[in-house]
Amino acid sequence: MEAREIADQVLTSTGEITLPTYMLLGENRNPVFHSQYGVAHIYPYTLQDEIASKPMEVTYRALILENKYLRVTVLPELGGRVYSLYDKVSEREVFYKNPIIKFSPLAIRGAFFSGGLEFSFPVAHAPTTADPVNWDLRQNEDGSASIIIGGLEHMAGLRWTIKLTLFPDRCALAQDVQLFNPTPIPGRYHYWTNASLDSDDQTEFVYPLQRVRSYEFAGTSSWPVARLDPIIAEPGLPGMEGVPMWPAERLHAPINFRWEKDMLAQVSIFGRDVTWDYFGAWQHSSDTGYAHFARYQDVSGMKLWSWGQSEFGIVNQTALMDDGSLYAETQCGAMETQLDFDFLPPGEMKKWREWWLPLRDLGGLTCASEQIGARLHLGPGDDEKFVNLTIGICPVSSMSGADIHLSIPGEVLLHENVSISPERAWLSTVKVESKILAAHPITLIVKDQAGRELLNYTHRRDPYPDEFTDPAPTGTPETAEDFYQLGLKQENFDNRREALENYRKSLGLFGEFGPAHFQLGKMLLRSADFKGARHHLRYAADLSIASAYYYLGLISHYAGDIDQAELNFQSVPTDDPFSSAAQRGQACIAFQREQWEQAIELLSNASPNDEDSISRSTLLGIAHRRAGQGKGAKRELTRVVEQDPLNLVALNELAWLAGEEENAYSSKLDRLLADDLGYYLDLASFYLDAGLLKNSLSILEKAIGTWEYPMLYYLMAYVSQLLGDDESAHESRKRAQTTSPEKAFPSRLWEI
Repeated sequence: MEAREIADQVLTSTGEITLPTYMLLGENRNPVFHSQYGVAHIYPYTLQDEIASKPMEVTYRALILENKYLRVTVLPELGGRVYSLYDKVSEREVFYKNPIIKFSPLAIRGAFFSGGLEFSFPVAHAPTTADPVNWDLRQNEDGSASIIIGGLEHMAGLRWTIKLTLFPDRCALAQDVQLFNPTPIPGRYHYWTNASLDSDDQTEFVYPLQRVRSYEFAGTSSWPVARLDPIIAEPGLPGMEGVPMWPAERLHAPINFRWEKDMLAQVSIFGRDVTWDYFGAWQHSSDTGYAHFARYQDVSGMKLWSWGQSEFGIVNQTALMDDGSLYAETQCGAMETQLDFDFLPPGEMKKWREWWLPLRDLGGLTCASEQIGARLHLGPGDDEKFVNLTIGICPVSSMSGADIHLSIPGEVLLHENVSISPERAWLSTVKVESKILAAHPITLIVKDQAGRELLNYTHRRDPYPDEFTDPAPTGTPETAEDFYQLGLKQENFDNRREALENYRKSLGLFGEFGPAHFQLGKMLLRSADFKGARHHLRYAADLSIASAYYYLGLISHYAGDIDQAELNFQSVPTDDPFSSAAQRGQACIAFQREQWEQAIELLSNASPNDEDSISRSTLLGIAHRRAGQGKGAKRELTRVVEQDPLNLVALNELAWLAGEEENAYSSKLDRLLADDLGYYLDLASFYLDAGLLKNSLSILEKAIGTWEYPMLYYLMAYVSQLLGDDESAHESRKRAQTTSPEKAFPSRLWEI
């Protein structure tokens, strides 16, 4: 296509790319309950740490998104990695592009490869790093186009979706993150994006931080000049990634972590108390860089990772590349550090937008918005009475009449109306008298022709304090509250045994401590100990923790007592955090009784809530279809697919609604299910949670055509028995017993 045509639109396409690859030699036959490569339980996933010693040529599917400024290449067969973001203006890769796929045992399942833009959920270096993920391409009504990637992880059953979008007139990549819990039980997660960049002695890391902390060192320190906690008794500190750390004798001296050249050995640094919306990196050797922008309320984690400049760090990178290239990582996430996790409530969703801005010709980077990257630089003037203040502006789109206003308190230093464009940064230098400037903050405001503010940044010039804060001492737990808090901490770390132990110690000191009963009951429910869970949740409910009724309703539902389940769901107050989940639970009871109109009424009268809109619309669509209301069903299910184009339940319902044996929805669903056969069990489990036993059985029967797996037959036997078909249940159990148990790892509650 001609360049003139590309200028007016965004193109999407699929293609192929062939790369030398150190192949995975299969997966470990045995599941791992705690990964040796990280901090999380990874069951039912297996390790992928048997890697070929020589590369071979492998051809991968490539998803391509392109406008006149940028070209994006995504590899859906390798976790949805953005392999390349090519800047046509600078004729350079924005991120580090590794010419080889060389797996190394660094991720939670082992296999990890470097380069590009990596999406990590529900833990850092996701379990799907080396696996296929679902994908779709979309042309949007506003002229933009998107690549959508995502999937459903099997540790907690959570869904993730990343939508990457280019707009016709913007030199920026939008990244929409959507995390969703389709299950009735909270799921543990964190989310991080990892951007790799070429690394040399002219690489500068731009973070607007004041305080930082690290995995490897206690306490917090200032940024960018930071002091690390010295441990003189150690010759060096072992890092979490297993690489020798900084020599102890260097830990006394502050280090400027803004520059790659100053990294003596590997380092991972996290920002503390982040209240800024941007960060970035600059390659001074090419005068190019990038900025990342997102609301800090959504993306509160900022991380810098470097292998460092020691021989060991440089040699260590040969485990990930063959050409001697070096790289570092700038990362951002939904939590402050990668040791912090949260639990996504049942049926709820979190979503936000991030921007990646390729930049050029600024001489460095000071600040950014979603529209502009900018630099402010003070340099010596012609004589000591003056300084030169240089302003650089690189916008993501062309505009005339941009209003640029630079000031200090009480005085305007520059005010111009100019045309700006991504093709070339706008630069201006102002001569300022030193005594006027003094230590005043400098404010830069950029507006468009209509007066809309594009950037508002104040550069504070207070000196960075060289401070170090020791970690707060942790005393020995003594009270029920102490052990309860320790249990919460251990549960956050996924140290389940220790969490259970501390909750029980809390109750040993005070048997009427409701929060400990509640947490212990939830943990026992997740492990399918229904009797123990019911005992503690009943206690919690009697101690006025109303949310416990929701979980008691679930337990009754799993036990087949839908009347008691309904009573428990109805006992959850409307102002309780689990009120929406309880209303959906009541709707599922109505499903099981085939009371479709009652289900529609329950779901329609539920309080509007953006966080659970997908769950509510999905169930409404199901209810409308069963009630014979095709128009209402299509409206609700189409709404779900608009938000989540990879939603398996909505696609399945739309396929059934279409009626024909083969239709666009069924073809797409079959393609998505083929990426991970475990999705059949997830889909069947959803229908069981919804009380739709026959629908669950039809999904399992469909799976048998492509997957010989014992848990399929065992679950079929269970569902058939619930439906009163003992003969089919017996036959399914017989087939399960003759099917290979290889990699048969039950993990869903309905499998146990």
